[in-house]
Amino acid sequence: MLLRVQGISKSFGGNSVLKDISLCFEAGQIHALIGENGAGKSTLMKILAGVYIPDSGRLELDERQVSWRMPAEAQGAGISLIPQELNLAEQLTVTANIFLGIEQTRWGLIRDDECRSKSEQLITEYSLDFGADDRVAGLSPSQKQQVEILRSLVRAQKVLILDEPTAYFSERESEKLYRMMRQLKERGLSLIFITHRLEELEGLADWVSVLRDGLCVISVPFGETTVQEILSLMVGGNVETVFPPKERSQQSLLLSVHHLSLPGYLHDVSFDLYS
Repeated sequence: MLLRVQGISKSFGGNSVLKDISLCFEAGQIHALIGENGAGKSTLMKILAGVYIPDSGRLELDERQVSWRMPAEAQGAGISLIPQELNLAEQLTVTANIFLGIEQTRWGLIRDDECRSKSEQLITEYSLDFGADDRVAGLSPSQKQQVEILRSLVRAQKVLILDEPTAYFSERESEKLYRMMRQLKERGLSLIFITHRLEELEGLADWVSVLRDGLCVISVPFGETTVQEILSLMVGGNVETVFPPKERSQQSLLLSVHHLSLPGYLHDVSFDLYS
């Protein structure tokens, strides 16, 4: 067991956000964390990454109890969090972003050549389609996400946490990230990712845990559940009962889209927009 969470609870101003959460995260595994907004997902991930300190409970890494007072301590132990809002210096190069703050030094001097060589090695290793000298401002959203992952890899080599990494990605951009995630899994990293896009789980997630109202309601191998069951657990009941269809008889149809496709981005999309 690489990382274990036991009885973790956390409150803010009297509002209980996490309630006695216990989960396990394995090396070489992609673990999806699912739940509606406010379920406690991001709070739990920030506890794992040292951003928050839990009120109670314990963390174990490599079967040893650990605790963090700050993110740098978690990174030093091999755990890194990539937030939804990336923290990149847009006008700097890929290499500069990867090593920002931890430049390789010799006799107190910054060794740009060593940083660049390591960047090229990582880019080649993961078959990425940008260069070490490219400016981040010119990269696509998925490429920027990949740069952020490379930044994390030079700081932490055990657990990588991704908070809704594909929230604003096209299908093609998402596939690039999925490929990189699978490569990281094959290299033995434990990947924890938060997502609302349940279609991502098929073929990607090995394990899935669902949080609702600060509680973990299920944690099982993905093959032992279904997307429909996950959705029902997220909302606490049958989806059609919790969110019944709205009556449209008095609504005006404003826009109707039928079978819209754009290679690499959209495939057979149809919907109606009412007032």
